[in-house]
Amino acid sequence: MDEWIRGGKLPYPDGDFAADCYELAREMLAQYGYIHYEISNWAKPGEYGLNFCRHNLQYWKNREYVGLGAGAHGFVGGFRLANVLHPIQYIQKLSAPSNNDFPFTPATDNSRGVDREEEMKDTVMLGLRLVQDGVGDEDFYQRFGVRLKEVFPREITKLLRKGLVEWIATDQPRLRLTRFGQLLANQAFLEFV
Repeated sequence: MDEWIRGGKLPYPDGDFAADCYELAREMLAQYGYIHYEISNWAKPGEYGLNFCRHNLQYWKNREYVGLGAGAHGFVGGFRLANVLHPIQYIQKLSAPSNNDFPFTPATDNSRGVDREEEMKDTVMLGLRLVQDGVGDEDFYQRFGVRLKEVFPREITKLLRKGLVEWIATDQPRLRLTRFGQLLANQAFLEFV
């Protein structure tokens, strides 16, 4: 679709129309019992609880995950990793003798170290995608030893003034996107890039 838009075969989507469609999807899915748990994901409660995608939650909470397979990505040991894209090349690389230390393998195509500052920014940016939970201040403190307001006072104040985020009180203070902020989420995310 992106190629068609860039090639002029389709018009670029109108922002207001896209927002209207998103609002309609939110309303319709709620009517049918779906829970909106991530900015682009809904789930229906099942026999064993909520059917949220656990893999995606791991990602949105910026926790470690291992990428297995051709083209897979991971975040392990302070590194973002990507495997070679082509399956045959992946198999060949893994079949060869190696002295790579975990989390690196012979199939690791590229890796990039993530420092503490970047990890904190990523944790907020990705966590804001969780529309109910957002980013817990105590969770952040337990992970990094500092409070959200200590690290990002300017960014949080700016987003609060614009009405894109809000603090909610649950088990702990949580910073999350407002309903309006969900429509303009990229503006909020840019504060942490």
